[in-house]
Amino acid sequence: MARYHELGHYREKLDDIHGIMHSMKTLAQMETHKLGKVTDEQHAIQQQINAVACDFLHFYRNNLPQYQGNQKTVLLIGSERGFCGDFNPKIIETFEQQFSAERSTIQMIAIGNKLVSLLESKALAASKPHFLPGANVCEEVGNLSERLIKTLTDLQTSDELYAVYHAYPEETIQVEQLLPAFTDHAELNCPQSLPSHEPLLNLSNQAFMLELTDHALLHNLHHILYDSLMAENLQRVRHLENATRHLEQKSETLRKRMNVLRQEEIIEEIEVILLNQVDPR
Repeated sequence: MARYHELGHYREKLDDIHGIMHSMKTLAQMETHKLGKVTDEQHAIQQQINAVACDFLHFYRNNLPQYQGNQKTVLLIGSERGFCGDFNPKIIETFEQQFSAERSTIQMIAIGNKLVSLLESKALAASKPHFLPGANVCEEVGNLSERLIKTLTDLQTSDELYAVYHAYPEETIQVEQLLPAFTDHAELNCPQSLPSHEPLLNLSNQAFMLELTDHALLHNLHHILYDSLMAENLQRVRHLENATRHLEQKSETLRKRMNVLRQEEIIEEIEVILLNQVDPR
């Protein structure tokens, strides 16, 4: 009987954990619904910026800024919370693969406490990395981007800026060059038919290029953070689905084991009753 109650108590604990994980999965699913609309809007804005850049650079290719030196800053976009599988280890793995030869001179900015906890156990950069807390929900991305821009402004040491993050909807690790902007004109996917007349500008060519670069950088930071948060929540949903499914199977196994124990106890009780009966003759 003691074993039966022990298994029952253990099963109750599993059911409590299952309820907590199910709630976490529901919250992650709700977050993906919110982010779905935002990411679609971000991708549409990205296409508009690329279209403007294509028009401008078609006529003013020589106005691309010339960057001197080779100082690099790399943004590593991880997660603020857990229960998302190998989301953060993959970021670190990609960073090591892409920048291993020069990582001793790279300035690193890591976003997300779960990513930071992994980086602190690894010597990946000679200079001290800058750590920023990540966004838990969609509404926190705006404040995070402001803190990130302030950090980049305070550094003022980089000629090149890269981001390593989980892209959406591909859900693959992307290494994207943010600065210098528009250096690879082919990656903008410019249309075959471009305008035959130069765009009419209210600014000088160089001033317009600087404004466009600032606008593109700000938007790219936003879309990267939103994409990463979306991919994180999708991975969290899958991770928690697997975990809850495992708990359900474990609970069902315990239930069957408890039924067997209960049946054995009932049989033992019946045998005791039969043995204790007195023969009336």
